[in-house]
Amino acid sequence: MNVFFFRNYIGSFFQSWTSYILRYVYQEYLKWKIPVKKTQILRISDEEMFILPIKKRFLDREKTSSNICFLFYKKNAFQEYMKNPNTNIEKTWKSRIQMTYTPRGNIIMFYDAYKLGFSYYCDQNVVSYDILNAVAMRYVMLYNCAHFFIDEVVLPEETDCPLNIHYILENKPSQINAFKQINRKLPAANKNNEKKKEILRNKFIYLGTLRNFSICQKTQPVNEGFQSPLLDGLTGGQSERMNWAKFKASLLAPPLPSH
Repeated sequence: MNVFFFRNYIGSFFQSWTSYILRYVYQEYLKWKIPVKKTQILRISDEEMFILPIKKRFLDREKTSSNICFLFYKKNAFQEYMKNPNTNIEKTWKSRIQMTYTPRGNIIMFYDAYKLGFSYYCDQNVVSYDILNAVAMRYVMLYNCAHFFIDEVVLPEETDCPLNIHYILENKPSQINAFKQINRKLPAANKNNEKKKEILRNKFIYLGTLRNFSICQKTQPVNEGFQSPLLDGLTGGQSERMNWAKFKASLLAPPLPSH
């Protein structure tokens, strides 16, 4: 009985150790023969999770600008029109507001037609350009004003933005001719020294925290001057203002002769 038990015990012991050694050798052989590639876990930040879906939707979507006034596409006419205070275009775009929740907090944004940029309110005074760019993408998609978005890094190369005319310097013919004459005298420059083409980026104007934002637009009072029925008989009408020099001259003037 003891011999039979001892023989079974020794046999199972050697069998288990033999199987363990063979298994270990086989695993090491597979590791040497077929190396296992370690998978790297991609970690995406909160900002990237916010930006990437908006950017994909912006690039895939058809870009429309039906809400942009035709004056934006005529540089000289637009500049003359914007010289007037409180224009209708400026008021209209200041009333088109968008509030977006971002990883940097809530951002209230509208387009400033006078400064040709996106103005925004945020409790964080430092917000990355990429987040502001993503909020601007949502804004132009919401209000159908894709031409306001001029970032040439994000837009495809074949995209033609008509509002680039506001950022092109206009040179006078005399200056152009003088520049050509100077270039004729100078030797040809090396290609390595040539200046790189300037890339247009969006402009963002920080207006303060959210508590500074007022949904009601302030109207500037119009000063129509002092009006009184006692001044109807004066020469020049009531629109003529009385300054200190005129008042002092009236005191020094000789009295009217009495009849």
